[in-house]
Amino acid sequence: MKSALAFQEERAQDYDPPLSGWRRVVTSTVEGALDAFSDSPAAAWRHTAIVRYPLWKFVAKKDNDAPVTTVTSSQPIEVEVRRGERLYFAENEALSIFAAGDTEQDAISDFSVQVVCQFEHYQDTPVEQLLGEAVRLKEVFLGSFKLE
Repeated sequence: MKSALAFQEERAQDYDPPLSGWRRVVTSTVEGALDAFSDSPAAAWRHTAIVRYPLWKFVAKKDNDAPVTTVTSSQPIEVEVRRGERLYFAENEALSIFAAGDTEQDAISDFSVQVVCQFEHYQDTPVEQLLGEAVRLKEVFLGSFKLE
């Protein structure tokens, strides 16, 4: 199966979204603040890079015998990827999706699987069975995503 980013590159030939504002952001912690909490040198903790990827195609395969499911969004979804101590994290707070993986690509792939699963869940669940935030997420997923 192709990686989530490979699908983005294929689609990029047909779609040219306005990407102004997409950039790498570097945040830093207070000098020495984490020294007491880490066995590793403090220098390793001082900078955490956040990379924002605009993704619009999400792919999931639930098991080896299942077909690949692809969900696309009507506009790019900003996925923030950051590196933790041992894992990479991919997230989009507006969609309430938080994923993790051993590599950046694993985190993005897990994010893609979660988007597909959430889309299918909200597609199959009647609004009468949802409360609060779930009602908003159903509107977002059904209004902004489609099954390919």
